[in-house]
Amino acid sequence: MKWSTLTQNSFYMRFHLSKLLDFFSSLRIAPAAKEFPAIKIESNLDIILLLASREKPFTQTEVSKFLQIDKSQMEILIKGLEQHRYIYTERNMGDSGQRLIFLTYLGKEFVPAIHSAISK
Repeated sequence: MKWSTLTQNSFYMRFHLSKLLDFFSSLRIAPAAKEFPAIKIESNLDIILLLASREKPFTQTEVSKFLQIDKSQMEILIKGLEQHRYIYTERNMGDSGQRLIFLTYLGKEFVPAIHSAISK
C-alpha cells in the first residue's frame, strides 16, 4: 500500500472518529445544557469541563483543536464565557500570539453542577 493511501486513510479514520466523539458528546451534554438556560451553547459546557480537567491552563488553540471548533467560532465562545465571568484569558508570556484560558472562581464553582446534570 502506498504511503499517500495510508495517510489518506488515516485522515479519514481520524475524521470519522472525531465525528463519532462529537455525537457522543452531544448525547452527554445536550440534556445537561437544558438545565442551564443562561449558557446558550452546549460547547460552552464542554469548554468549562475541559478547562477543569487539568491544572495547567489550555491555550485557545488547544481548546479549539480538542473540541474541533474553528477559530472564529472559538473566539465567540470565549468572549461569551468571559462576559458571564466563567473564564478569563491572559497573553502567554512564552508566546505572545497565544492566549491562555483560565477558569474563574465562578467557573470552578459551576463544574460540580455540570457534572451533576450530566449524571442525571
